[in-house]
Amino acid sequence: MEKAYLQILDLYRQEGLKPGRLTQLGYFPKWTVAMGDNGQIGRAFHFDGEHAVYPLRDPDVLLPLQRFVGKSLLALAEELLAKTDIQMRAACLAVLNTLSYPLNQAEQLKKRGFQPVEFDNLEFINAEDRVVLVGYGALIKETLARCPVIDICDMRFLSSLRTVSIGRTIDYGPPGIRFHGAAENQTLLADADIVLISGSTLVNGTYRDLIRYARKARVIGMFGPSAQLIPEFLQGGGINYITTSGITDGDRFYQVLSNPYAGEGESGTYKYTIRMF
Repeated sequence: MEKAYLQILDLYRQEGLKPGRLTQLGYFPKWTVAMGDNGQIGRAFHFDGEHAVYPLRDPDVLLPLQRFVGKSLLALAEELLAKTDIQMRAACLAVLNTLSYPLNQAEQLKKRGFQPVEFDNLEFINAEDRVVLVGYGALIKETLARCPVIDICDMRFLSSLRTVSIGRTIDYGPPGIRFHGAAENQTLLADADIVLISGSTLVNGTYRDLIRYARKARVIGMFGPSAQLIPEFLQGGGINYITTSGITDGDRFYQVLSNPYAGEGESGTYKYTIRMF
């Protein structure tokens, strides 16, 4: 993530932007969130709860970072870049996504040659394509609408993802989905035409190998809120399709995540997609 940080720093200098100062660092179900005092906000997926594929760590590991409240987000990013603990890496990505916030506004993106759109129906996927998703969650409905069968790789136990219906026949589902463990990543991605990778792979660093495995894919995409890094970094790593979300009301978004059991769902967000092919 150091390369992303340096690219962000360079763009800040070019655009005359000033980084915000940290106001809040939050640990919520699924997400680590960082907020700055000038409206900057970003989040990153952390592997906890039902996604706990790494040894569990108490989120109190983040408490020493309180000393960065009121200090530049750049200082916090520099502190976190060298950390290898998975929760610290999630915090690092959240901060880098927060720093990316002003650079990912539509006018800024267009100025730098990217054309964000609000809606994308994945029409570049053909029915005969071999489609592989790394990470089970987003884009399932959209990909199945274009392709009758898709392969999904996930680090979780497959028993927690697959459905089983027992009657006169035994049927595994969901329909149209074939689940695979992470051990099959290389074999599956090597034959894929379309590869869509969860932004959570930025946290654990597996995205590099995944992109390398997908040597024949014509589209290598990254999806999910964790993929809020500047597109220059993702494109430089081999990504040519990004679908993620931005945050329009940081205070509201942070408040809703702070009370996840109120049943309000996410608010103050919007989706956008960037094609680079």
